[in-house]
Amino acid sequence: EDGVSGLAIGGGATGFEVEHLEITGVGFAGITMKTDDNGDATMVGCKLHDLYIHDTASEGVYIGSTQSQPQHRIEGMELYNNRFVRTGTEAIQLGQLGPGNRIHHNVFLMGAVQWKSPFQQWQDNNFQYGVREGDNEVDHNVFVGAAGSLLSWFGQVQSNDNPASGDTVHVHDNYWSHGRGLAAYL
Repeated sequence: EDGVSGLAIGGGATGFEVEHLEITGVGFAGITMKTDDNGDATMVGCKLHDLYIHDTASEGVYIGSTQSQPQHRIEGMELYNNRFVRTGTEAIQLGQLGPGNRIHHNVFLMGAVQWKSPFQQWQDNNFQYGVREGDNEVDHNVFVGAAGSLLSWFGQVQSNDNPASGDTVHVHDNYWSHGRGLAAYL
């Protein structure tokens, strides 16, 4: 059904683990993980691993809101050993990231296959990444295929955040290939 995700996690949820699922053929994202319009909530210590999400109408996973503030932060999340294949828009869209998140050992293949008719203009990348503050890491992933950029990276610092001059986003040991637009838009 249009607009319906395979799994929606919200309502202030925190400290959970999602593992060993296959999600396919949904009308929006494979997984949405966010509590919209609640700047006081924080998702902490969540794990998503060993998932196979494919053939979605929009994102493979949509984590953290892209709506206007106030929105909650994601902290200490680990996303690993997943496969996201043939997604309508981004294979993965992450936003509102605070400290301690790690994205590793995943495959993001053929993002934005509906690039000629996305629900919203510019939803045609492989990996969209929005960081507010803190140390974060993206490593040992495979990113292949995008209608636009392989990586779209945005700073999302808010007035109540406290980024430190030593905060580091470490993107290393990844494979990037076959985007129709830019390799990265920062």
